Amino acid sequence: MNLLTLSLSVLFSTSVLASIFNGDDRIDFYQIKDESIKNISKSIPSLVPKYKLVREGDFYRIKSPTLHSNLGFCEDAPFAKEYQLANCSASLVGENTILTAAHCLDKGESSDYHLSKYYIVFDYKKIEDSPINKIKASDVYEIESMPYYNFEWDTMHDIAILKLKKKVVNRTPIKIDFDHKYDVGTKLFILGYPLGIAQKLTDDGDIVKRNFNKNSFRHHLDTFSVNSGSAVFDAESKKIIGVHVRGTGYNLKEYGRSCYEWQIGIPFKDFGEANILSTLKDDLKPLL
Repeated sequence: MNLLTLSLSVLFSTSVLASIFNGDDRIDFYQIKDESIKNISKSIPSLVPKYKLVREGDFYRIKSPTLHSNLGFCEDAPFAKEYQLANCSASLVGENTILTAAHCLDKGESSDYHLSKYYIVFDYKKIEDSPINKIKASDVYEIESMPYYNFEWDTMHDIAILKLKKKVVNRTPIKIDFDHKYDVGTKLFILGYPLGIAQKLTDDGDIVKRNFNKNSFRHHLDTFSVNSGSAVFDAESKKIIGVHVRGTGYNLKEYGRSCYEWQIGIPFKDFGEANILSTLKDDLKPLL
């Protein structure tokens, strides 16, 4: 399977490229204790198909199924009653600049995955233990252009930069560490939208392998389809060092019941993988 097939399966399918490692440590915004990570989460938007949001005054109503109703998740599975709103994850890296995975979008104007079919949406996250059914209109932004798109099999690059039609207010762009060493054992965390549900933090992971020839590093963070495009952070510096783009394992699996649960990764086999950003320093820095 080549990079195109592998990555498009993340976008178009809900049955590949995902795993839980060492127990499910994903938590919601209201459960995060670290104030610096809570602040970073304000700058972690999602890519949302426009048809999933309906404008009603100062809000957008969510028009999307839940994991339970759409994918047959067990009712008692974690997050089963949350809406599948997002289609990819992203990060704010400039006043109107978004970093994500290239495979999240299609350059063809007639495609359902063209940037014109998406909003950039902030704060799809739970501030308390209750369902979310609407988004503030002020947290929804239109995409103007895609000045950078790098999706190649030979280099394994899978990175895109988006420009919004207006500056993002009341949110701080996240810094990228373009000079990171990517040492094995580096502690990591990630914020994103697994399978399109509300934003989750997972922080029990580290770099388990790196390959500069393929511009990537592997990790054991709990990531799933739609985590694609998520910024991967160095847990100490709290700077972006990579973008989650690939993985192995299945999103969901039957474990002896007639309904689905989150896939548990196979030890020493499954992994998540992120693009290294240091090799794109000269391309990306002028765009930020």
